[in-house]
Amino acid sequence: MPGSACPARARPAAPSLAPTIEVNAAALDILVAEDNDIIRKLISKAIGPARAIGPNLVCNGKEAVEAVQKKFYHLVLMDMQMPLMDGIAATEAIRGLSGTRNARSRSSR
Repeated sequence: MPGSACPARARPAAPSLAPTIEVNAAALDILVAEDNDIIRKLISKAIGPARAIGPNLVCNGKEAVEAVQKKFYHLVLMDMQMPLMDGIAATEAIRGLSGTRNARSRSSR
């Protein structure tokens, strides 16, 4: 009927945004490969409060590969379009390193 109101429908409860796995963020070594200064600062501010020391920051894929060769990282956040070496090429290079956990697990299959 024109002018009659639709019956109200109950909305389902929104899922919780709380993390489901407890992680000690201060214990994680994080590398961020990003060429944009503003995005690097935003990521540092987003990750930094949960950690005593912010993530390690690099400006391109070549620097990311070099950083991973020097130190183990639990998490690498990689931009896809960067100068010198893009994120895809850097990720492939990192996965191909003989000293990484990923390379060891692939070779044992």
